[in-house]
Amino acid sequence: MKFLFIADSTEKLKPASDTSLAIVRETLKRKHSVFWATDLGVELSGDQVGVWAAPVKSCLQDDFPTLGDLAWHPINAFHGAWIRKDPPFDTSYVKLCWMLSLAESKVWMLNRPSLLIRYHEKLVPLEARAQGYLSKEEILPSHIGTAKGAREFIERMKPEWVVTKPFLGFGGGGVQKHSLQDFLKLPDSVLADSVVQPFRTEITEVGDRRVFFLQGKYSGDFVRMPKPGGFISNLARGGSAKDEPLTTKEKKVIEKVGKFLKKTGIGFAGADFIGHRVSEINITSPTGVRALEKFDGRNLAEELVMLAEIQIKQRRAG
Repeated sequence: MKFLFIADSTEKLKPASDTSLAIVRETLKRKHSVFWATDLGVELSGDQVGVWAAPVKSCLQDDFPTLGDLAWHPINAFHGAWIRKDPPFDTSYVKLCWMLSLAESKVWMLNRPSLLIRYHEKLVPLEARAQGYLSKEEILPSHIGTAKGAREFIERMKPEWVVTKPFLGFGGGGVQKHSLQDFLKLPDSVLADSVVQPFRTEITEVGDRRVFFLQGKYSGDFVRMPKPGGFISNLARGGSAKDEPLTTKEKKVIEKVGKFLKKTGIGFAGADFIGHRVSEINITSPTGVRALEKFDGRNLAEELVMLAEIQIKQRRAG
């Protein structure tokens, strides 16, 4: 089969830990051809979606891929496409998804661009709550919107510390921790563009948990710990991973999240748990499969490629 990866430029990647490259290696290992493109290489000309992509000649373990020359391909020349571009989910990302959505019925894609437009990962837990899959106590309390509303939201809860996250941020970038007093003094412009949450001490005490889902099925997990003195657990921000057994409460919430993801059609997701509460559900470019493999030997990248093969064959069969 012929697969396309739409992601960031390869020089921005960290080969030893990058999930996209892990999937590329497994795709090549299974004797498929692989092409690499960035969002800037995707175009719409008339009614034809096309892409400037380079063939991946090789991708050794813990190394950058070796690419061939760029060439233009109609998008429907590929059997499957992996949308692995990192956020922020800004106007260029929306434009990419709008264009790719035109070919979604012809080419297998993960995650499907129409779903990436429909579901914002910071809102996916709230979607699951709104649709009755999760209870109020199973999601992390959040406020998104006006500065006045953010202050009132926090004043009602009166936490000692407050976290603000850029609404279009990712990977722990721009996340800030404030005392209650300092939070109330933040400019309106900052609050109106932030996700506001009470700080949970579990982050520094026991970390948070990344949980993977394939087609709504639980597919492994690990715990992330902030670096000493920090509070951001993302591996890209210096956090570390460890193996810890799931609690009974976490298992129950995982089952509910899985049912919601299956219903929506989101094929690959990485949910972040603080205790038994869901904080975010990453669907744009879930990461961490190399860390998962380190702890339990599960090769999630191989499972993803096998899933692609099965679903593409099913599409062909009609």
